[in-house]
Amino acid sequence: MPQGIEVVLDLNEHPPGSPEYARARQSGIGGSIAGAVAGVSRYKTPYQAWCELTRDPGVLEDEKEVMTWGKLLEAPVRDEFSRRTGIAVEPVNLMLRNRDYPWMIASPDGVTSTDGLLEGVYEGKTTRFSDDWATDANGATKVPAEAGVQGQHYLAVTGLGVVHFACLIGGQQLVVAEVERNDTLIDDLIAIEYEFWQKVTERIAPPVQGADRAVLARTWTPSEGKTVELGKSAREIFAQRAELVADVKRLTEQVDQIDSVIMASLGDAEIGTVAGEVAVTWKASTQNRLDSKALREAHPALAAEFSKTVSSRRFLPKELSAQ
Repeated sequence: MPQGIEVVLDLNEHPPGSPEYARARQSGIGGSIAGAVAGVSRYKTPYQAWCELTRDPGVLEDEKEVMTWGKLLEAPVRDEFSRRTGIAVEPVNLMLRNRDYPWMIASPDGVTSTDGLLEGVYEGKTTRFSDDWATDANGATKVPAEAGVQGQHYLAVTGLGVVHFACLIGGQQLVVAEVERNDTLIDDLIAIEYEFWQKVTERIAPPVQGADRAVLARTWTPSEGKTVELGKSAREIFAQRAELVADVKRLTEQVDQIDSVIMASLGDAEIGTVAGEVAVTWKASTQNRLDSKALREAHPALAAEFSKTVSSRRFLPKELSAQ
């Protein structure tokens, strides 16, 4: 590794999922959340990234199925990338930190070399969506913004000059891309991440977004009967919310009216066309659902054995009086 880089954790000794790994991930901003911190991720908001860095690692969301398969496919994707490009990839299996930017950590999938000379980092991806890594007329691969930021983050940490991407699309198409170091972007990214890290250390949360509802619902256990004054400025927010709810109701009714007209035109037909082009389908669908009420009546002990208590918080805004 280049000078100025220190090893935070050996992932062979403390693999993902271990308590040591969870704690180390919270010691800085990693490449996997760099896009969220920069506000360009489609999958994670800045607030969600902030939660990952400030919460007890033991209460963070479990790994998703898509991430599990991504890890299982790392080796075959990497090997095929090297076979096609002739670029050697050495797995890193380390969590690294740049001493000049101690709030930045990185666990790249590998480092690349040509003729024995270390040149860049390698990042393997898997996706179901071909549009994410589409190729243009010249055969060049488009790199999604969050992946591009992740790559530049790794170059900032390692000091290397290029990031090589390999992405397996739908389990059957491999695309590759090479992105050179962009020092202007890296300077901006360093500044953005430094400012974000100050929010982490000071426990100052970034503004929440609509996509944060699920995270917020898991954040606090309610204190029974506790009341908090929201302040006079909240009245305007509630009025705005009421107006939007009314708009949603009105638009929903309009869509339902249009759907009813179309359904009446279809009658018993399954497919509706416009100038020969399929515009709508209305086909029969059957589902088998468990009749929990009948199960409890017929086999109460069995129903109790396979029942579980689920706690949740019901968010119920009220209509305020006009003042």
